Amino acid sequence: MPISFSNPGIKYSRQSTAPTNPNLGDMWDELSSGNLLEKWIWNGSVWISVIKEWSWFESGVTINSFGYPLSTDYRYRLLSWEYTLISNNTWNSSNTCTVTLGRANAATNTNIRSNTYNSGVVEFVRKIKESINLDLDTTVSIADRLFFLSSITGTANYNFSTLLKYQLIRR
Repeated sequence: MPISFSNPGIKYSRQSTAPTNPNLGDMWDELSSGNLLEKWIWNGSVWISVIKEWSWFESGVTINSFGYPLSTDYRYRLLSWEYTLISNNTWNSSNTCTVTLGRANAATNTNIRSNTYNSGVVEFVRKIKESINLDLDTTVSIADRLFFLSSITGTANYNFSTLLKYQLIRR
């Protein structure tokens, strides 16, 4: 049975189907068999999720990547990407590091953001935060994923951590 209550103009619902006639700011906990699937907020035209975070850590000396599968049930709004690069040794003039956030599917890879750093920029520690604000409104296929890629040239080894903040947009 759906549960609803109001709080000064904001309606809150816990049910398996989207509330009808929502108003700006209304909140909905989507349920399946009584279990919470997702928390949604009505933005005036679509249901968007609360802000989500995806983090990842790696350590290495060459190329590393990791993929995050995208669900065909949603569109995605990327809000920000931040990462920290920590060198475990002093970089020389032959060292460069490229970090990339991208989207891949069965046919193509598309870079969303890519940055390259050299020994004059990185030194030992570098923290970067980028605002993205990009909606991936195109059709998401079953093989689509976001990926992080870090690539090192030269003799440096490093630790790399990243955090992506995003929201789901209900189709």
